[in-house]
Amino acid sequence: MADRVAFLVLAYKQPDQVRRLVTLLRPNPIFVHVDARSPWAVLDPLRELEAAGSIRLVPRFRSGWASWGLVEATLKGMELAVSTSCSHVVAMSAQCYPIWPVNAITSFMSTQPDTSWVPHARLPAPPDRIGDPDGGLHRITKWHLTVRGRHLRLPFRRSLPSGLIGHYGPMQCCLSADMARWIVGEVDRRPELRRFFRHTQAPDELLIPTLAMSSPLAGHVSDDNIWYADWRAGGSHPKTLTLEDFDELAQHAREGGIRCGPSPVKCFARKFDIVESGQLLDRIDSELLEASPTC
Repeated sequence: MADRVAFLVLAYKQPDQVRRLVTLLRPNPIFVHVDARSPWAVLDPLRELEAAGSIRLVPRFRSGWASWGLVEATLKGMELAVSTSCSHVVAMSAQCYPIWPVNAITSFMSTQPDTSWVPHARLPAPPDRIGDPDGGLHRITKWHLTVRGRHLRLPFRRSLPSGLIGHYGPMQCCLSADMARWIVGEVDRRPELRRFFRHTQAPDELLIPTLAMSSPLAGHVSDDNIWYADWRAGGSHPKTLTLEDFDELAQHAREGGIRCGPSPVKCFARKFDIVESGQLLDRIDSELLEASPTC
């Protein structure tokens, strides 16, 4: 297995931020999906990157927040990524950023080729994982539809397809090449999976954790979240990180190490905005990404 990782970046705005991220992730294979509703001003600069051989663009889907289209974009990107020689596929948004040098990330992952890092909780999930009063069960046991931009939950009950155990987790994850290949293949082999999950609530937080933990490779799934994010303010999105967050971010990047500190590994962080987070990104580049993390 090659000592490299394939990266799938899901974007919808700020091509300059995508370009900055891509520059850090090279020379690994990089696949970028741009929301089908994004304007040409977003797509055209990324087409230039593709023409230069820096990235490969994924066929476009309407991939709004928590939508089924976001899942389709992820599956298609994974399908393309596993065609490369890589140890893992990292699924991330364009508002993510590495806090380890990419060579340290690829080295860490390639030493554990069977491991997938998929934060997950079995439904019903505990309150520290999900804020739903029923632990998120309604996300899979009720019918969910979007009509003219409005989310509707129908009262009819339904059950997961055979062999699946419902799990919840963030969209950002790192799958072993074998796990990514199995998930893509399983969705293609079983049309009922698409039919079921497109009518769940936030399917991007359900399909991959559920399939990963229902797969023959479930024993190789780590619950460690290798992303740093600040959720302390509550709500449906983490805080946009700014320069004032550097010290805490750096502590997570350095103290996690390769299992050499009290906290799990943190290779990435989210979320960033190139305008609000510009000074922070500069400091990450100069102070965290110049050398590999050490104990």
